[in-house]
Amino acid sequence: MKKGTESIIQKYLKNEISYEALQQGVDGISVDELRAEIKKSVEINYLLSKQHLQVNDSKETYLKILAKAKSKQEKEEKSKRFRLKPFYKYAALLVLFLGITYVIQLNFSKEPQQLIIEDASIILELGNGTAKQIDLKNTSKITNTEGAVIADQQEDKLVYTQSDKAEELIYNTLKIPFGKKFTLELSDGSLVTLNSGTTFRFPQNFLSEGERKVFIEGEAFFQVKEDKARPFIVSSSEVDVRVLGTKFNISTYPEDKYINTVLVSGSVSLIGKNKEIASLQYSQLLSPGEKAGWNSRANRFIVEKVDTDLYTTWVDGKLLFRGMTFKRIRIKLERHYNVKIVNENLSLDNMTFLASFDIESIEEVIETFKRNYGINYEIKDNKIIIN
Repeated sequence: MKKGTESIIQKYLKNEISYEALQQGVDGISVDELRAEIKKSVEINYLLSKQHLQVNDSKETYLKILAKAKSKQEKEEKSKRFRLKPFYKYAALLVLFLGITYVIQLNFSKEPQQLIIEDASIILELGNGTAKQIDLKNTSKITNTEGAVIADQQEDKLVYTQSDKAEELIYNTLKIPFGKKFTLELSDGSLVTLNSGTTFRFPQNFLSEGERKVFIEGEAFFQVKEDKARPFIVSSSEVDVRVLGTKFNISTYPEDKYINTVLVSGSVSLIGKNKEIASLQYSQLLSPGEKAGWNSRANRFIVEKVDTDLYTTWVDGKLLFRGMTFKRIRIKLERHYNVKIVNENLSLDNMTFLASFDIESIEEVIETFKRNYGINYEIKDNKIIIN
């Protein structure tokens, strides 16, 4: 690898050098070397969205560069061990740095096929079993059967207020359908962002003493209000997360291999539950920047250092796939967009991809995979069928 290549890439990402300087910096790099560098630097698309970098190259500039590079390429002699030719090199760099959305704009010759996506409702179940639909466009008061206000809905956020008169735990349940996410402020001031396909059970009011315990199936990001006298516990089918005050993400979707907890700040204590012997429990402490995956078959936690942003970008409505198999990507897309994806190309499921999306529609996302990775698909009976 040419010395200083990684530094040149980072300088370009920070807008410290021009695109022309970038081209000169990677000149002479072979195909295999550049491929290895791209693979090693899979964070590039992620960094673009994280740092909100702007690239000013227009479509016209892009096409001029390709035309000039192609002309130069045709004059070069072929060799057995050839270097990455400018036409492909510049195209690869532009795909890498301009980001997926820009690639979509360049490649769309016609509008992609359209899906009809059903608008499923968020459901709030009160303690007496009464169910209320949450309209994300509304601002309203949530009342119980006696007419007392228990929470304020502020469009995509529900705020509960603490009642000093609470003497017993009355549980409410939020059910978030595919295609939606929702923010909840609990009565103690803790914030919970619920991802699509999540069921969350929580007390209408926490008691003045004892644990603050909630229950989850799905995924949520917690910002827990510190209260040393009342530990906060997030309970799932196989793992309990015990905290005092911290920020963390927990994912407990049933189709995932592990229950994953990612700690952003503070500290948490994890308790793994044995499926067969309830008295057997396994504990694990986490430090900020660590992820613990609970392996129920081996009855142990697998802990590793991670970039926590990779596991929390969904809170801001972003999708980030880094070295992820297409099978997992499909599942995440189905939840995020509330669509059905049928994959008839089974070998594709085990392939890994790098991609990031923000405001794109599901049609644009699938079209991006088609254009950049050669995936064929059709929309039939309101399903995306990959063949």
